[in-house]
This record gives sequence, C-alpha cells and structure tokens, in this order.
Amino acid sequence: MIPDLVAMEEPLVIELNGKTVAVMMRLPGDEKELAAGFCVSEGLVPHFQDITLIHHCGQSSPMVDSEDGLEESRNLIQISAKRVNEALLREDKVMMIRSGCGRADVRGLDELLPRCESDSKVSLETIFSLVRKLQGVQIVYQMTRGSHIAALFDLSGELVVSKEDIGRHNAIDKVIGHCLFRGIELSDKLLFSSGRISYEMVVKAIRSRISVVLSFCAPTSVALELAEASGCTVIGFLRGSRAKVYTNQWRVSAGRVTIVSGE
Repeated sequence: MIPDLVAMEEPLVIELNGKTVAVMMRLPGDEKELAAGFCVSEGLVPHFQDITLIHHCGQSSPMVDSEDGLEESRNLIQISAKRVNEALLREDKVMMIRSGCGRADVRGLDELLPRCESDSKVSLETIFSLVRKLQGVQIVYQMTRGSHIAALFDLSGELVVSKEDIGRHNAIDKVIGHCLFRGIELSDKLLFSSGRISYEMVVKAIRSRISVVLSFCAPTSVALELAEASGCTVIGFLRGSRAKVYTNQWRVSAGRVTIVSGE
C-alpha cells in the first residue's frame, strides 16, 4: 500500500425513537449536526423542534495515534422525537447512505413538497463571489482531494457555515444541522455544494426551506422538475463569472449570466 494522506471513512448508525433509520458512511465529525440535518431534510421528523433528545454513543476501537491504543469510535446517534413521519418509520427498510450517493431508494419522489415561500433575491455579483470565499475553507480537500464541501451563505454573500465530508449529501446535512442547532434561519440562505445537483439534494433544500441551490456541477432532470414546481432556484456550472440559472430565474438579478430553461 502506498502511504498517503486520505480522507477517513467510518459508518454512522442513526436511530430514531428506537428504530434504526439509516446507516451511512461519513467523514467523522459533526455527528449530531449530521443526524439532525438528515432526519429533518429526509422528512423523518417534521421540524427540528420536534426533536427532544440527541444522544451520541460510541465504542472504543484501536487507534494508532492514541496513548493507550484506544480512542472512542462514535458511531451511533440515538434521537428521540415527539413527532415523526409514521409512514416512513413503519416501513421495514433502513436507508443505506454510501459515500458516493444519497439514499438508496426513491421513496417519496412524487410526494407533495412544501413550496419555497421566500421572496429573497440575490445579485450576480454575490453569486460570482462565492467560489473565491470557499478556497480557504476546503481543508480536507486540499490535503486529500477526497472530500466534498457544502456551505451556506447569506444574501450578501457572507459565509455562515461550511462543512466537508466524503459524501456530498452528508456535507449538506451537516450545514443544515449546524443551523438548526443554533436557530439560524434558513429561508434566506444560499446553499452551495461541490457535487452535482441531484433530486435528493433539491429535496433536502426544499424541506429545510432553502430557496437557492448552487453548484460547480450540473443538475439532473428530476432535480429541475422538483425545483421548478416547488419554487426553488437552481444554479449550476458556477465558474468564474458565469453560471446557468435553471429554475425560478426571478430570484437572480439581471446581468452577465447564461439563463437556460429547466425544461
């Protein structure tokens, strides 16, 4: 094996009211934020306020850098909630979240999602400034070239929070969970992701009341259909001073940008 710096990958089990709802591969760190963001953005819990307890468990596993050869491997999150999506919890299915993809099934693809009611607008100057502001915060990526980043910005382009993970969906759940724990309003935020904009990512944004989703990469057809119907603005191929605004273009002020239809 060739020695090199690589991103760490560990499993995390999420239990909701005593039932295992997900097993995901993730970059260790921000486990409570990841679990809370996942439960809300996947619709398992209607609102963060419905969560009454988040307990982070763990077990000891050998670690070569620790003094006694043992370090806590914190790989279980137990969540208690007073309200849950009973329809999802009744199913005898555990979501397997691999590092390279989102949830393994397409349950709820045609469900009625809430509309993005925010009338927030963002300027092109702000959009084009976001890439530069991410350059200094992708620490894991700079060291390993093996992680994704998600970030939330306010409408003036100020960075609110950024998180890295081996899975782009996990990184999104981490930034959402970060804001939920701290009572930070999400409806007036811009969600950036370094991965392609898939339908799962758009659903996570919509459920979290985020109205603008941006990426370096392309969106998928179903992602655009869901975004258009729910009032979410999707911006792809954000590079330099160009971008493609695919859906709900009214949120972006006019200027030098390529506007394309989501159809």
